[in-house]
Amino acid sequence: LDYYHVKENRFTHYTHDPEDINSLSNNSIWALYKDRNGHIWIGTDKGVDRFDPSTKRFIHYKNGLRNHPIHIIYEDRAGNMYLGSDFNELFVMTPDSELIEFEIAARAILEDSKGRIWIGSESNNGLIQFDYRQGAVKNYKTADGLPSNQIYGILEDHHSMIWLGTGKGLTRFNPETEEFVTYKAEDGIQGDRFYYGAYCRCRSGELLFGGQHGLTRIDPDQILKNQLIPTVVITDFKIFNKEVPVGA
Repeated sequence: LDYYHVKENRFTHYTHDPEDINSLSNNSIWALYKDRNGHIWIGTDKGVDRFDPSTKRFIHYKNGLRNHPIHIIYEDRAGNMYLGSDFNELFVMTPDSELIEFEIAARAILEDSKGRIWIGSESNNGLIQFDYRQGAVKNYKTADGLPSNQIYGILEDHHSMIWLGTGKGLTRFNPETEEFVTYKAEDGIQGDRFYYGAYCRCRSGELLFGGQHGLTRIDPDQILKNQLIPTVVITDFKIFNKEVPVGA
């Protein structure tokens, strides 16, 4: 783990030291997250660490997580920490350190402007509206309009629309109407496959999603619905590949 001192233009390098219980627990790092208290949560190959910048010490959370790799970390408004592993596991750690486990392969997590938790899953579970007190509240899959049941990124725009980077395109979801609109490579996005961990909402309100062929930048204010319903015109009519005059 490297910490960059911007003003001094130098790095501090942190590694695992078997002789120091307050050192980094593992040198393979998959996720970083800064919580509301300024602590840095670090998803490693063997559980999760919490780094306190003031003391420069690492606190280890392993046993309850079974030393499994943690690939995604997220904090909600209530201070609950969501920790997703590669073993089809989602752990929720409450502010009083209670650890609750769910069988969900989380690849992206979002708390929207109304306080709802959304989870993008990779193991064919699609989009999940989630409450840690109940588990999955509702599932949305391809039968409901998703282009793919693999979701790798979730962002909310300032219109309260939920954007999903999936394995088969970029999708805009309206939580109120439950309508999905999907954009494909032919619509101008980088490609149909997106990658987990490669998404960000900018201060400008623009959304960024990374994928197989580059980066897609979205300005939600510029996404307009085509209101033009084209007129249907019959230009030719054939039966068994032979032209037949219309009206004959």
